[in-house]
Amino acid sequence: MTLKVGFKSEFYKHIKGKKNNLYEKQTISLVGVKNSYVAFSLFLENSENWQLSITNNPSFSIWPSQKTYRVEVVCNGISDISIYKQDYIEDDLGVLHTDALSSIEYFDVNKLEEIPLFIKLEIDQYNKAKKYKGIINIYQRETFEDEKCIISLPFDITIKNIIMSKMSDTKLHLNLWQHLSNIARKHEVTLFSDEHFTAIENYVKSLSYLGQKAVTIIASDIPWSGQKTFNNLDEPTDLFEYNYILVTKDKKGNFICDYSILDRYIDLCKKHGISNEIEVFGLSGIWMDENKNFGKVASDFPDGVRIRYFDQTDRTYKYMKTALEIKGYIKLLYEYFIDKLIIDKVRIIADEPDDIDRYRKTLNAIISVAPKFKFKTAINHAEFTKEFDNVLSDLVPSLRCLNEDAIFFKQLAAKKSKRLSWYVCCRPHFPNTFIKSSLLESCFMGYLTSFLNLNGFLRWNYTAWPENPREKITFRSDEWLAGDTNFVYPGNFGGPILTNRYFAMRRMVECYDLLERAAFKDNSIKETIKQLLMGNTTLNDIATSGYDENLKEIPFSLDFNDYEQALKLIYNILE
Repeated sequence: MTLKVGFKSEFYKHIKGKKNNLYEKQTISLVGVKNSYVAFSLFLENSENWQLSITNNPSFSIWPSQKTYRVEVVCNGISDISIYKQDYIEDDLGVLHTDALSSIEYFDVNKLEEIPLFIKLEIDQYNKAKKYKGIINIYQRETFEDEKCIISLPFDITIKNIIMSKMSDTKLHLNLWQHLSNIARKHEVTLFSDEHFTAIENYVKSLSYLGQKAVTIIASDIPWSGQKTFNNLDEPTDLFEYNYILVTKDKKGNFICDYSILDRYIDLCKKHGISNEIEVFGLSGIWMDENKNFGKVASDFPDGVRIRYFDQTDRTYKYMKTALEIKGYIKLLYEYFIDKLIIDKVRIIADEPDDIDRYRKTLNAIISVAPKFKFKTAINHAEFTKEFDNVLSDLVPSLRCLNEDAIFFKQLAAKKSKRLSWYVCCRPHFPNTFIKSSLLESCFMGYLTSFLNLNGFLRWNYTAWPENPREKITFRSDEWLAGDTNFVYPGNFGGPILTNRYFAMRRMVECYDLLERAAFKDNSIKETIKQLLMGNTTLNDIATSGYDENLKEIPFSLDFNDYEQALKLIYNILE
């Protein structure tokens, strides 16, 4: 047998079947900081059918003639080491890219099939700043034979005398929206049951590891109308999200709200360091489709808010049908947040409202009963930017809107009077986080956020999976490019299967945080790194080409060496 092995960067996203230069690097040198991690990819290929083990547990192949090869990663002084098998998923053109990181312990492999592994070493904040020597050992055995080491490949890690911020304290306001109802469906548990919350906690932990700052609250039924997937019945997909608040109408006609689910979720997020913001969906910016009977329930309320309640009188479920009832509900929720002493963290959010007059009337209706509520909007219509500037405390323009009103946002960022973030979603083609996207695009977005003096980054997805996401993530390909809906996959163990895009998002947060810290000491570093990654490219160049369906040449660097150089410059300032 002939076994080939080679190192690749953590940012290397492999296309299945492409073998160019996979095995040319027989070592790798990594640089990292404390309270973070270093990672790389390892590729293996054999000339005969074989079994690969990435565990110390016993493993046997059902094909007795196959030899078993075990990969071991050892690094003196670093003990928290994870090895994942990188699985492939199709993009919109049917091209297979590495994405999901499987924790499978061993598996059979066909001859001449390239196998990518993702290897991650956690760096403790107490690790000394020095060079660490590591080694990849590959052992071979057949059935009950003693293992023998057939390959040893060295690597080294240089740890800088820099401590990465705790992820809960990182400077980037990361906001990935949470879809708890979809988690319940994919893990086949009852909505908001103990089993559901066990799964939810696993997802919250994974968000915490990224530096998530916002808690997503759904305060009415189906505020996105299930992303209107009823218009895609050739691929039936349930994306309805349901209210966290249970509402009852007693026999005297009084509405009573049960906030126990809301309390439990907010407390769970706080337990894992996610508590900077509580964003409330479902009170404004409701997505409606009158033609499909997903319109307004209360004809005299400006927006299509859907509040379901249990009527004790006749023991039936109903929806609030008057503005008076809906405003009463909003007032009760407002008083809940005041009583919990978290009103200052609450943001009533609208996702891409498309009717200025309706949105204005909705804001006025809410303010009339809840005057201390603060408002936030994800804006994809430039005309909303200035129209509601005096009302909104948080603005989140899309890349296109950020560019169209660039002078306004530049002035607003300089004032630092509001939290100012930006977002990407189904467009632009780049920079983005699709299956087809370079992993370095996430790093670039972190740096771009800093270049523009913005506070945060938002993306609508985390677990908005279509029906069978581990088999097929493409859905609505013309609108949602593959990967648009998720950063993780639902695992059979009741938690998330991570992806290389997930870890690239973590790097985005780190890049922003480190650059902001370095700029505090030397503000010229921003311009230096901007020139390194963008040259003379402008925001307009990026926005215009990014939305071009013909995918012209990307106008910013995706050269790994440039990003290594950027970090080297930052480290020189911080160390």
